[in-house]
Amino acid sequence: MTTAHAAGGACRACTAVAQAASLPGGVILDAGGWRLVHNEDTPLPGHLLLYAVRHVERPADLTPEEAAALGGLAARVDAALRDVLGAGQTYVVSITEGATHLHVHFLPIQPHVPAIGRGVGIFRFLERGEPVEPGRIEELAARLRAALAT
Repeated sequence: MTTAHAAGGACRACTAVAQAASLPGGVILDAGGWRLVHNEDTPLPGHLLLYAVRHVERPADLTPEEAAALGGLAARVDAALRDVLGAGQTYVVSITEGATHLHVHFLPIQPHVPAIGRGVGIFRFLERGEPVEPGRIEELAARLRAALAT
């Protein structure tokens, strides 16, 4: 895996993938060319990031196996967030404008998320508040890991 992208600089996502075990909560799931972690800089408990393990910039760059795995993993992660956090809805978003490494955000919409933080308002909601405490991330990661193991 390379940590450099086309512009010649270091790819933050490649670094995050390589160092995922040291993040709060560690690796939640590693399967099919994808690595799942809890976002460490979010006010939303359960805000997960699913990274392509190898450096790719868009879905069209995926191998057929990676593309097939993505769909199955998205369904499994959504179900785990529903079971563990009671998420009524999970927003699944990939915006690689600033980080040119394909990754997918899973944003579980829980009862405490106010109306202003729903729909496209989720992005305003994510900019507010204190990040989830590392201990809470560890606890959620363990519960999600167990839910995804079944």
